[in-house]
Amino acid sequence: MRRHWRSIVLALCCSLALAASASAECAWVLWRERITPVDSWSINQTFLTAQECSKHLAAYTRYLIREAGYAETVVQPGALRAVVHKGEDRGYLHCLPDTVDPRGPKGVAR
Repeated sequence: MRRHWRSIVLALCCSLALAASASAECAWVLWRERITPVDSWSINQTFLTAQECSKHLAAYTRYLIREAGYAETVVQPGALRAVVHKGEDRGYLHCLPDTVDPRGPKGVAR
């Protein structure tokens, strides 16, 4: 009976270890949402961690401000979202887990 108990405990420990490593493998996607003139979403880049995505979001926002003439309204260190605008062109940058599709579920008409 003791041998059987040890096997169960060992199996549970292995299952927990695999589940923890699988959840840690989530990738992150930097999405760009354009509000005007038409609402549209596009993928800018993908990353292994939220921190990498956040760093690229800040760098990309700086690029849009310096090189493309956009104005920044919100970006904080470690932010996962930024708002940019240039005239009527307004949009958002979002760092989201790859399990989240901001466009909504596939196959559902809007």
